[in-house]
Order: sequence, then structure tokens, then C-alpha cells
Amino acid sequence: EIPEGAAILSLADAWDAMRSARPYSDAVRCEEALSRCLDCRGTQFWAPAVDALERMIEEGRLPDPEQPGQAHRLDLVAS
Repeated sequence: EIPEGAAILSLADAWDAMRSARPYSDAVRCEEALSRCLDCRGTQFWAPAVDALERMIEEGRLPDPEQPGQAHRLDLVAS
């Protein structure tokens, strides 16, 4: 029984680790990172958090460092 907030932060931390270049690993593309999250949906990652992440990507509400000029903030307010 992991609190929802902790489950969300766990996914956010894993997403950041996958999408960021680290001394020990290269960053992975958005599609690959999402695929990894989907593969672990309901096991390592809380399913509703993965669903929300997927929606944010589909709706273009998640900043993508591969796209120059894109804002580096999350628009969490529904449009």
C-alpha cells in the first residue's frame, strides 16, 4: 500500500532518470521512455499515474527537451 503521492513521485523520478543524460547512461527518447513505463504499468508504476503521463504526452502538455523553444514547465491545468 503505497500512498498515491509517493506512487506519482516514483513515476516522475523514473521518467526524469530515463529522459536525462546521466554519467552512467544516455537519455532515452520520449517514445522509448513511455514504452518502458507502459511495460511496468500496474507493477512497478501505479497504473493511473502512467495513464495520466500518457495523456499528457498525447496532448502535448509535457515539455520535450528534444523540441527547441518549448517551455520547461508543466501545464497541469486542463485546457
